[in-house]
Amino acid sequence: MYDGLEVSGSEVTTLISKLISLKEYTSVRVKTKASDFVCYNYFYDEETNTISNADNKQYLNGLQEAKGADNYINPQADFLGSVKKNANGIIICIDFIQQ
Repeated sequence: MYDGLEVSGSEVTTLISKLISLKEYTSVRVKTKASDFVCYNYFYDEETNTISNADNKQYLNGLQEAKGADNYINPQADFLGSVKKNANGIIICIDFIQQ
């Protein structure tokens, strides 16, 4: 649904909250103008095209509420989505890049 679509930051945060609360096997990576990619729910590894929730992987299980934080997702900002699938065609990661 998000592949190639531009959505609001509000929709991105809603998706992240939903995936975390449902414990879905999907990573969400968000790149804002102030930060590089930040993973939510699971860590996505581009080299191996896999996701992990291992302790040594950096990912967040909650959203940054502070507006001054680098990885704060502005609800009014626009983000372009793209989808990453594993070898079986299952969506494992959704990327959002602030436009």
